[in-house]
Amino acid sequence: MTTDNWKLDEQRQFSFSGFFRNYALTLRSNFGDGLIQQSETRNVYGGEATYVQSVRPWLSLLAGVDLRQDAPRNLDLKHIEAQGVFQPVTGNNLTLSFVEPFVSLDGTLGKYFHYDVGFRQELVWMNNQDVIVPQNSVDRLATLTLPKTTITFLPSEHSYLPTVAFSYGEAFHTDDPRIGTGNQAPTLLSPSRAYQLRLSKVIKQIQFNITLRRVSNSQELAKIDPDTGLQEDVGPSLNRVIVVTLQRNFSHGALYVSYAEADARSTQTGEPVPEAPRLIWDAVGSYNRLPFGLQGRGEFEYVRAKFLGDGFVGIPVREIRGGVLRPFKDNHMSFGVNFLIARGYTGQTTETIPFEGGTCPVECIVGVPLKSYVSASWSYYFGR
Repeated sequence: MTTDNWKLDEQRQFSFSGFFRNYALTLRSNFGDGLIQQSETRNVYGGEATYVQSVRPWLSLLAGVDLRQDAPRNLDLKHIEAQGVFQPVTGNNLTLSFVEPFVSLDGTLGKYFHYDVGFRQELVWMNNQDVIVPQNSVDRLATLTLPKTTITFLPSEHSYLPTVAFSYGEAFHTDDPRIGTGNQAPTLLSPSRAYQLRLSKVIKQIQFNITLRRVSNSQELAKIDPDTGLQEDVGPSLNRVIVVTLQRNFSHGALYVSYAEADARSTQTGEPVPEAPRLIWDAVGSYNRLPFGLQGRGEFEYVRAKFLGDGFVGIPVREIRGGVLRPFKDNHMSFGVNFLIARGYTGQTTETIPFEGGTCPVECIVGVPLKSYVSASWSYYFGR
C-alpha cells in the first residue's frame, strides 16, 4: 500500500493512495451434510484520490473517488461422494469492479450546531463466468446513491444539557451471484438504512454516552450456508440497538464500562433473527502504578445466550482477560504476561447431524469451545 499527500496551501490538500492484495485459500469442512471443499485465488487492488479544502472558517469541502477491483478466480465448491472423490458443485470466475465518487460538506450553523452532509455514488460492475453452467453467467451494472448526514447540537461549556448528535446513512451488501441468481436476480445490491441518536455528557469527570440505533436491512443473498457452501436467501430485517458507556480517566489508569442490547427481527414474520447477539456487558480497567514497576490491565465480557432458531437457545459466553507488563530501560524493552479465562462456545448454531446407528438425523446445537490460556511476550523498541 502506498500513500502520497500534496499540500497545495494552508486551505487545500490532495491525497492519493493505492493498494494490492493477493491470496489463495482452500477450506474443507463438514457440518453434517458431508465434507465440502471451497477454494479460490483472489487479486484485489484499488486506490483513492481525495481533495480537501477549507472554504471558509465555518465551511470545509471533501471530495474524491474510490476505485477497487475484486477478482476471485477458480472459485470452486466441491462435495465428496461415497467413493471419497470430490465432485464439483459450482465453479466461477468473478470480477467485481467498484467506482465510488463522493462529496461532503462540513461546517457550523450558528453557535450551537454542527453539520456533516455527504453523498456517495456506487457504480458496481459484476461479471460472473459460470464454468459449470454457462447459461447462469451474468455481466451486469448496478448503481446506488448513498446519502449520509450528521447534525450535532453543541451546548455551551457550562450548560447542563448533553451534546446530541443525530445521524442518518445508507449502505449496501453485494449479493452472491453464483448458483440460483443468474440473470433472474432481482438486484445485485441490497441496501440498508440506519438512524442513530447519540447523547454525550461529562458528569463529575465521568464521560457518559447513550446511543440509540435503528438499522433496516433489505433481502439479500450474501450469507454462506456452512453446510452446503452456497448462499442463503436472507430476508429483510430490522435491528434496534441501545448502547450505554461510561469512561473515567485517572492520573495512572482508566475504567471503561459498556452495556449493549439489541433486538433483531425479520420484518416478514416478526420472529427474532437467529444467531444475532442480544446483550453484551463489557468492563475494561487499567492501572500503571502497581508495585515493582508493573502495569496491569483487565477485562470482563459477558454475552447473553442467543436465539439460534427452531426453538433452540445457545449458551452464554463469559471471558476474563488480563495482563501484567513490566517496562525496562526507559520503556525501550518490556516483558508481559497475558491470560484468558473463558467459558462458553463461539460460532454457536444448529446442525442436523446423523448419528452412527441412529434411525434419522437429529438437529442439535453445535459450537467451538473457548479455551483458556496464559502467554508471555517480550518487546523491544528501537530508536529514541
